Amino acid sequence: MENKILAVIVLYKIKLHDSLTFKTLLTSLEKSSSNLSLFVYDNSPSGDDFVFQYDNIEIFYEGDKLNSGISRAYNRAGEFARTKNLDWLLFLDQDSSLPDNFIQTVRNSINQNPKQVFFAPILKHNQTTLSPCNFKYNKGSEIKNIKSGISLLENKSVLNSGIVVKLSTFFKAGGYNEKVELDFSDHSFIHRLKKVNNEFVIMPIIINHELSSFSEDHKIIYRRFEQYCKGIKNYYQHEDKSKWLIFWTLLRAIKLTLKFKNLNFLKLFLLNI
Repeated sequence: MENKILAVIVLYKIKLHDSLTFKTLLTSLEKSSSNLSLFVYDNSPSGDDFVFQYDNIEIFYEGDKLNSGISRAYNRAGEFARTKNLDWLLFLDQDSSLPDNFIQTVRNSINQNPKQVFFAPILKHNQTTLSPCNFKYNKGSEIKNIKSGISLLENKSVLNSGIVVKLSTFFKAGGYNEKVELDFSDHSFIHRLKKVNNEFVIMPIIINHELSSFSEDHKIIYRRFEQYCKGIKNYYQHEDKSKWLIFWTLLRAIKLTLKFKNLNFLKLFLLNI
């Protein structure tokens, strides 16, 4: 029996057919000779309700010109999956490179671990493993020599891209916190998920992921840090009131101030935290 999966791609200021994630998802579907339902949530201010039709993928589109965020998008996808009697949610962003065997590996992992409800790929940026990661005192750090298989979520966290969660478990955990719109949305969800399920499967698959926080462009870093501060503030207010969040953010502001010799990063921290 084929797993009934709803894949979700969240877009922002990019057309679906230009998304690296979508392009590589199509290739993966062709390689696996299987079909898939795809929910496209478009946060672009202009919107674009026109999507091409494909033989092996059924596309459902929802536009949100208000850019309500990742968490809102994933919750809407969960509600949609429930109306379609689907069993699993597969969360994707717009700029990840999925390997050719991605879809087949997802399906195999679910079939081989029938009692598990949460699956995650290995997410990398260049040679650095981003996810899953160690997560102690509300700070993530790289897991060296990560291995696939069943693992505990205790003292760990997982980033959004490529995760697979059983729909019933998604709702049992309360879905995503829409107050945490972008940054820390994934850690917020894992914080909720741990309360109802403390195991997950690390799938034997690697996704290459781009992060703008690795940029050296001052304007990009400044804009990302502003978003990060807002995310931390929302996570602190609405999910986990840990003083460590404030400490790590201040430390990050100081490092950026010294790196770019610009006090605006500290000002951002003081204004937003």
